[in-house]
Amino acid sequence: MLAITLLGPVFEELMCRGLLMNFYFKNSKFGFDVILSAIVFSLLHQHQNLSVLLSYFIFGLLLGLLSRFTGKLQYTMLAHILINTIIA
Repeated sequence: MLAITLLGPVFEELMCRGLLMNFYFKNSKFGFDVILSAIVFSLLHQHQNLSVLLSYFIFGLLLGLLSRFTGKLQYTMLAHILINTIIA
């Protein structure tokens, strides 16, 4: 339960929003960093069902936008932890 509600979200946010958006593609234009992080985020969850992948992609986009607008990775981690806790 700890992996689903805390460790997973923190790791995924560090990788998708922290590394991809804020390190490798810090100065990207046209939202490329947000889209790329959402794609990686959805693929990390390894679902074969396209509608499930799409829902993870949309959630990844929302987290990416939250990160971009606030500039705070802590907010995306908190939102991700909250959603995973509610689902679990």
